Amino acid sequence: MERNYDRKLKVDVSSEERNKSNKEREKLTKKLYLGEIIEKEKPQFTTNNLILSPVGSGKSFLIEEKLILKDYKGTILYLTSNTALKDSLAPDNNELRKEFAENNKSKGFFTSQNKKRYGNVPYKVHVMTYHEFGKRIYLPNEEFTKDINLIFCDEIHSLPIFTQYGGNGELLLALKWLFQKHEGKTIFYFTATKEGIDNLERRAPGYMSNVKMFDYLNHP
Repeated sequence: MERNYDRKLKVDVSSEERNKSNKEREKLTKKLYLGEIIEKEKPQFTTNNLILSPVGSGKSFLIEEKLILKDYKGTILYLTSNTALKDSLAPDNNELRKEFAENNKSKGFFTSQNKKRYGNVPYKVHVMTYHEFGKRIYLPNEEFTKDINLIFCDEIHSLPIFTQYGGNGELLLALKWLFQKHEGKTIFYFTATKEGIDNLERRAPGYMSNVKMFDYLNHP
């Protein structure tokens, strides 16, 4: 009798685990990517937009296929937290850069070190780190952003964190400029965590006053 009870218990537990697993799988398959969310909800973006979303939610697709209009002309700025991320978007190897473009990735992307661009698009995307950006806008180079009207800031939570370390005048300059409102320019900030942003607001109240937040971290 005990053996039959044990067998039934195992079957019930196994069935319960299977149902739980199926529900989790169903939940994952129903989860929308960023591009789908934006397409569905049509949020009203402003000049300064903070987009919170989980890792792997389709940020690159959103940027290249939704936020950069097909007929956009001119230079776009794409800022990253470090050189490794910059190289992952616009590798110095031209063959790899060309392969990216052929697969509809990093079309028109280039760096200060390698200006070769691939992909049949009317715009060009200048990829650089926040540190390089800070150097570029330092006097007397403040005209660098004059003809740039669209800016993407990746891993933005890292910028206020890095500025807390000594000897980072370029990063402080980048931080101050990026969180201001600039006429005719649209800035998008991306992160999967609010920690660095919340710390910034605690350290310098009002820093986020120009920023509109779009929180998709727990979007169904």
